[in-house]
Amino acid sequence: MDLTPTLTQGKPSPRNELPYYRQGTLRAYRQGQYKTHFYPTADSAEPLPTPELYNLHRDPAEKQNLAAQEPETLAALQAATARGSQ
Repeated sequence: MDLTPTLTQGKPSPRNELPYYRQGTLRAYRQGQYKTHFYPTADSAEPLPTPELYNLHRDPAEKQNLAAQEPETLAALQAATARGSQ
């Protein structure tokens, strides 16, 4: 996948999914406009009791956790991460 147009011309990324790993552990996962966090910070040893969900188009600062309001979206992202880890 060539990211040159994205990096040099400001064009949209061809990627729709992006896992965020730190030291081999999946910390967060982005798919489309949504991102879910499994840990409170990049350095946290303990995962969150319930993953957090953010709509990055409406809330780029990730201030409004939508997990309770959009459980289907959260479940879809969790399923996508499970498929990716197999």
